[in-house]
Amino acid sequence: MPGTAIVTINGEEWSVNVATTSAELIQGLSGIASIPVRTGMLFVLPARQVATIQTNEMLFPIDIIFIKDDTVLSIANNISPEYLVEEATPCDMFLEVNANEADEVEVGATVSTVITQEPIANNFNQIIAFVLPLAILAFVVGMLPKGSSHSSNPSRQLGMPKTETERREAHLAKYGSRELPERGKGLEEYHSTWLTPEQRKELEKKSGAVAVRWAEEATRPG
Repeated sequence: MPGTAIVTINGEEWSVNVATTSAELIQGLSGIASIPVRTGMLFVLPARQVATIQTNEMLFPIDIIFIKDDTVLSIANNISPEYLVEEATPCDMFLEVNANEADEVEVGATVSTVITQEPIANNFNQIIAFVLPLAILAFVVGMLPKGSSHSSNPSRQLGMPKTETERREAHLAKYGSRELPERGKGLEEYHSTWLTPEQRKELEKKSGAVAVRWAEEATRPG
């Protein structure tokens, strides 16, 4: 929806709608049966340019005031519907009012424009500019993994103790026999071959007999 403003020229004042978007600039006053006295529409162009105005869809005659740098550039009076009006000198804005209301306006007069209400589209854009970053932040937070962990590695579960049958099957698969050794026997055999006499002598030379005995005691079955 267009904003509104008060435009004053040579002491003449109009309460106008302000067209700024492409849709508003194209639509203008087309299709409107009439407008109240001392009202109109101010067209704010996106850049200084030659203004070409089609009145094919107009339903009442108008005056058009072309404006450049807040100064009246030229005036087109009493333009009936279905006319084409062009201002060859680039302008910033132009004002459409009821026919004959610009009779007292002079070229070179200063134009005062006071905005009384900002366009709703601008307010909407401000809301979007505020809400959109919050929505993006909420989306990013929602995508983060739930919970926390000190390690990225998956947890491991210890296997259940094997039954006698399972132990025999495992022993068969590994050693080719279901005959299980006595508890601790394997460790004793391993300990008996922990150090050969030659290794013991070599280790004693390097670290002393105390260290050798400590190593043997550390591996002796309880």
